[in-house]
Amino acid sequence: MKRLLTTLCVLVIAFSANAQEAFKHLSIGLEAGTVGTGVQLALPIVSDHLVLTAGYNFPNYSFNTTIPYGTGKLSDVISNVNNTLEQVSVPDRLSDPFSQDIQVSLNTRMNFGAAKALLEYYPWKNVSFHIVAGAYFGTDDLLFAELMTDREFWRNINSLQAEVNAIYDKYKEIPEVVAMDHDLLGRLKVTVDGTTYEVKEKNGCAFANASIAIAKVRPYFGIGFGRSIPKSHVAVQFDLGAWYHGHPSLKSDNATAYYDPSAESFNLGAAADLLSGICIWPQLSLKLIIRLF
Repeated sequence: MKRLLTTLCVLVIAFSANAQEAFKHLSIGLEAGTVGTGVQLALPIVSDHLVLTAGYNFPNYSFNTTIPYGTGKLSDVISNVNNTLEQVSVPDRLSDPFSQDIQVSLNTRMNFGAAKALLEYYPWKNVSFHIVAGAYFGTDDLLFAELMTDREFWRNINSLQAEVNAIYDKYKEIPEVVAMDHDLLGRLKVTVDGTTYEVKEKNGCAFANASIAIAKVRPYFGIGFGRSIPKSHVAVQFDLGAWYHGHPSLKSDNATAYYDPSAESFNLGAAADLLSGICIWPQLSLKLIIRLF
């Protein structure tokens, strides 16, 4: 019992001696690097050998442009309907509003928005080398892309599909009409690696989106030079490390609950294997540290 009490007393005394630096200082850091720009606060805990940092990195790297979309497949459906109606001597005909390609807005975003909580361990009192471990906490969309047409395109395709359906119902007793390809909206579907995606409506426009999804909680490990609690009032810190975000996956608001064998099919093959194999994101960052007190 005496030995136990003696040991506890020694530990308390040692902790009290080391704790003189605990929570004694506070600094703020401004960061730029491969996980975007960010801000952090740092304070020593237990001793100046162990520092807790907490902060947030902001989203960045957005890119917006327009790309052409070929409407030839839609025109093919219209031509098929008109040819069938002509063959069976039906007077109805469809006009083709898709004779020219349309421009589609493409919006992409690389999202690094994430909170972080990290512990820095400084093995040597007079050396700024440190080991960092902790985690980032963010959304699951690392890379997001959205395609959107104008309202006129969506109005045209829906009104034309309604017209085609009316003709189909009007002449459904004619075998050639029943057998004709009349699904315009079906031409706006695609199957990628066994999952079917369809164009949907958003704010009166046709849209499709997709994102590369990763884990929301991402363990981090790294090393660095420079102190989060500098001895002077201003200092620079350099860190090199990586977070682990698991196997990325493709998700989309346009995914259907069923597989459509008639949709045009694509297999990403090696590209999908490469994407799913990238489980880490490197961090190379430079920080400007300002000690508040």
